[in-house]
Amino acid sequence: MSAETHDGQLLGAYVLRTLDPDERRDVDAHLAGCEVCRAEVVELEAVKDVLEDIPPEALLHAPPDADLVLRRALRQVREEATDATRRRWVPAAAAAAVLVAAVLGAGVVLGRGTAPEQVAQVPRPRRRPRPPRRCRPTPARAPPWRRRPASA
Repeated sequence: MSAETHDGQLLGAYVLRTLDPDERRDVDAHLAGCEVCRAEVVELEAVKDVLEDIPPEALLHAPPDADLVLRRALRQVREEATDATRRRWVPAAAAAAVLVAAVLGAGVVLGRGTAPEQVAQVPRPRRRPRPPRRCRPTPARAPPWRRRPASA
């Protein structure tokens, strides 16, 4: 392990004491000059100590309904988080609705107060009269190109 590289796997193996003597000497030499890796070794040793305190039975055998218990716990946490969010946003949304209503009401009152008494009526535009409908020509008046030849 050189001064430029920081190999987390080697540090984990170092903390668990699974390195061979040559690798262990290399990591010791690197740790002597690297503050970052020394801090990581301290953290890894703390994790190792916590994991050693857990009895192996807790990791091997779970109760048959452990999945159900986990789901219930997760559902309860989600519901509590949702309730907390609702408790925060409902008053804010109500206050925003009251503010919008007040602004709109003030706008209507001001608009009516500043509007002229009589409003000039604008004449409606006249429609153009429709052209009369044309009837279809009767066969006697049909153009020559549409006339059917007389049958003999």
